[in-house]
Amino acid sequence: MAATLLLQLAYYAFLYAKVSQGKQKKGKEGTAPGKACPPASIIICAKDASQELLENLPPILEQDYPQFEVIIVNDNAAEPISHELEALRERYTNLYITFTPDSARYVSHKKLAVTIGIKASQYDWIVLTESNCRPKSKEWLRTMARNFTPGTDIVLGYSCLKDKRKMRVFDHFFHTVRFLALAAIGKPYMGTGYNLAYRKELFFRNKGFSSHLNLQRGEDDIFVNETACRKNTRIEASPKACMEITPGHTQRWKEEKMNRAITSQYCKGGQRYLLGFETASRFLFLAACLLLIADAACNRTGLPAIAALLAYAIRMACQCLLWQKTARATGGPHSRFCHLLPLFDFTIPLNDLRYRILKKAKIREFTRK
Repeated sequence: MAATLLLQLAYYAFLYAKVSQGKQKKGKEGTAPGKACPPASIIICAKDASQELLENLPPILEQDYPQFEVIIVNDNAAEPISHELEALRERYTNLYITFTPDSARYVSHKKLAVTIGIKASQYDWIVLTESNCRPKSKEWLRTMARNFTPGTDIVLGYSCLKDKRKMRVFDHFFHTVRFLALAAIGKPYMGTGYNLAYRKELFFRNKGFSSHLNLQRGEDDIFVNETACRKNTRIEASPKACMEITPGHTQRWKEEKMNRAITSQYCKGGQRYLLGFETASRFLFLAACLLLIADAACNRTGLPAIAALLAYAIRMACQCLLWQKTARATGGPHSRFCHLLPLFDFTIPLNDLRYRILKKAKIREFTRK
């Protein structure tokens, strides 16, 4: 139990510290937020999201940035959204609207929409986000752009979920922190389209999404997995660069979990084993604690139970402190969630396991026959 405790503490200290301190690789220092601001193209794919898109667009269009455009790729969105977008386009000259063809079949509409948006873009730097995302600051784009250095092709940004359902908030937070921490040590593994930037040249050099066109998703995580490396990837975890995700319906959250479970099996690299090791060591530690408590009950001695409870308390206290530090550094979830950490610590891995089991039944629906 002592060994698993030390491994868990070392893992969490390493994980949270890297993101909260915003450490980058040596030799690739970013520019200050007020310095270089290369032109950028923001691409948003809209699908059945008229109201939330219209609510979240103004903060994006009003970014404090010298030269940028916002491209909306309308993918079967509700009809009224077109009239509202046209009204916004009259107000914002940097807003452009395009569409996915109605005849498109047997291909992921999301990948097609992203590809159309990139082809329609004017600038080399592409910044992707979703229709249910809103920047927490007018300096979001400027802060992301301080990482647009000559040797950088990909920038992984931080996002947080604004939801009353605390388990979902923590699940998103923990998932985001993990892939940002891996990128911070030069081992980028994946990214999400909530807050992601890369060069147009990188997209076309790697033939876009051609290697996984048979999958309905993967336009963000698999693409980053295939193209990101130690030399060309940076992270941005400043609160000014945080993209806030407005809560969607339960079905959307379930679909996102399923998408993540399915596409993760196509991501290459040893990082997936590191993430699996963390989950396995967590269950081993919890199992050791329960065994000590059971042994204490059988032998009517309190020492093993006291040792187990003390070890568990130490682990929870350290994890809570590290989480608070990271949340403050990134503008993420607040400390009020700490009292629920013991519950999330056990239920979230079980929930992930549930989706890994369910994904086998969904594989055929997810791939093109």
